[in-house]
Amino acid sequence: MPYAPPAVQAPYGPAGYPGHPAYASPEPRRWENVSSLRLPLLVLLGAEAVLALVISVVPLAGLLHVLLFLVTAVVFLVWLHRARRNAVAVRHQFGPGWAIGGWFVPLANVYIPLRVVLDTGWAAVAPDRRATVTWPVAVWWACWVLSWVTAFRLTMTERVTATSRSAEFYAGFDLGATWLNSVCLALAAASLAVVVHRITVDQERAVRTR
Repeated sequence: MPYAPPAVQAPYGPAGYPGHPAYASPEPRRWENVSSLRLPLLVLLGAEAVLALVISVVPLAGLLHVLLFLVTAVVFLVWLHRARRNAVAVRHQFGPGWAIGGWFVPLANVYIPLRVVLDTGWAAVAPDRRATVTWPVAVWWACWVLSWVTAFRLTMTERVTATSRSAEFYAGFDLGATWLNSVCLALAAASLAVVVHRITVDQERAVRTR
């Protein structure tokens, strides 16, 4: 029986992308377009960073910041879900649905979104280049957590009468109430812009190498 030479396969892109033999699903996956959302996200995050720095000094800046934050959150979640679907590596801890759902699970939302973003970014680069993703993500997440921690305020009201003296404590949540909180918000937005740009560029490069 004559020998049939093996079929020559096209070169694969980085691990974690459609077509890679170790990670790809049996059927080809449709590429999710993350590039079209990069520029809108960068603009929104830049505006959010600027507003965060002027919340305490510009009237209505706080309201504008909240509205902008909601719009940015929606666009970011769409981008993250697409980026996670593009990174089909089986070593992910969480599936694509957790790119959105992980933000709404109490307590677990301190870890799940961070892990989803890290795994998504790592899937697009070689192991020796993971630091280019890890550091921006770490800075973003640290600033994001600190922005919520520093937004809590504890105030005390003292009541004095002719016969008694008492103190009442009130806990409140106020974004931009202090300069420390404003700086954390601005740094979180700026570093997230770096993360979005980095992951998008890496995924675009991975697609071109397929």
